Amino acid sequence: MKIVSGLLMILAVNHVIACCWYGLGKWTLDSSSGSSWLVNANMEEAGFSDSYAVSIHWALTQFTPATNNVAPANALERLFAVLVILLAMGMFSSFISSITATVSTLRQSRSEHFKRHSFLVRFFNERNLSIELFGKVHDVLKKQGSFDLRLKEDEVELLDNVPERLKVYLHEEMFLGSLMSLHCWRGWKKLDDDEDFIRQVCHFAMAEHVATPGQDRD
Repeated sequence: MKIVSGLLMILAVNHVIACCWYGLGKWTLDSSSGSSWLVNANMEEAGFSDSYAVSIHWALTQFTPATNNVAPANALERLFAVLVILLAMGMFSSFISSITATVSTLRQSRSEHFKRHSFLVRFFNERNLSIELFGKVHDVLKKQGSFDLRLKEDEVELLDNVPERLKVYLHEEMFLGSLMSLHCWRGWKKLDDDEDFIRQVCHFAMAEHVATPGQDRD
C-alpha cells in the first residue's frame, strides 16, 4: 500500500509538471520570440489532449532514463527542465529509500517471527513433547496474536518522544472507530458538541490488547 501511495504521489506531481510544461510552451509561443517546444515538436496546432499526452510523457521521462524527442527551445524552458530534473532526482531517491526501508522492516519482522517460532519448536523437541500438543499450543498462540507481525504502540520507542497533545489525536484515530462501534455511542445525540470529550475517552480510557474470541483480557 505504501508503494502504491508513493506511485500515485509521483503521478500527481507529474500531472502538475505536465500542466506547467504545456502552459510554459503556450506562453513562450505567444511571446515576441515565438520559440517554444511546441513549435519544435510540431504541436502548435495540436489539440489539448494531444498536447497534454506529450507533456505528461515528457514529465515522466524526467523521472526515468527514458528518452523523448521533446526538448526545451529557449532559456526559460531549459531552466524549467533543469528544475524538474533536480526535483525528479530528489523524489525518485526518496521513493527508492522508502521502498528499501519498508522491505527491510518487513524482512526484520519476519526474521523475528521465524526466530520466535524456532524457539517454540526447539522447546518441544528438547522435551519430546507430542506433535498434537504442539499444534494446539501453536494455534492458541496464533489466535492470541503472538505470531502477528503488526506493531503495537508500546513497541515503537520513538512514540515516547511525541508530545502529549499529538498522542491525543493519535489515539483518536486509532480507537474512534472501535469506540463508535459500541451500541451505547450510536444513540449519542451530541457527538459533535462533545468532540473533546470523545477525544479524551480515546486517549485515557482505551488501549491495545490481544485476546482470543470468548476470552476476557486482564
